[in-house]
Amino acid sequence: TQPVLYDPFCGSGTILIEAGLMGYRVIGSDIDQKAIAGSQKNIEAFHIKGTVFQKDATQIKPDDIKTHLKNMLPNLIVTEAYLGPFFSKTPALTEIQKIQNELEPLYQKTLMRLRQFQAPVVIALPCHKIGSRYHHLPHITKIIQNAGFTIIQKFLYDRPDQKVAREIFVLK
Repeated sequence: TQPVLYDPFCGSGTILIEAGLMGYRVIGSDIDQKAIAGSQKNIEAFHIKGTVFQKDATQIKPDDIKTHLKNMLPNLIVTEAYLGPFFSKTPALTEIQKIQNELEPLYQKTLMRLRQFQAPVVIALPCHKIGSRYHHLPHITKIIQNAGFTIIQKFLYDRPDQKVAREIFVLK
């Protein structure tokens, strides 16, 4: 059978498209109805077999997926979580700390929900930059461990023009 990939922050569907092109059956959800409509349009444009639906990632349950996949669950979860507000200029450290404190509960609730799927998770989270200095989420390792995951690998993805790098975690 075809492996299934789930993206709980599917946005415009980029991960779903990539996974579909690699042979995965895809399913995605997002809290934003406009994102869902765009994602559906984008995966259809690539003739990818997939489903998208509106759901808050902090409320997702295995039954939500089973409803769309004829009682199946995903083999893999891959997502770039909500990274916070867009910056036109580099924010001050106090602003970064405020944003990180606001984002960590979202990641905590989402990871607790994703643990129910008993599938590996690859998740991209924000790592804020001021000049050449990186500001990682202060409690993310503890949040991941408290959700019942083990960090298998982590790495930083960054480009010189980015104000927010991505810290990518592979979890099991």
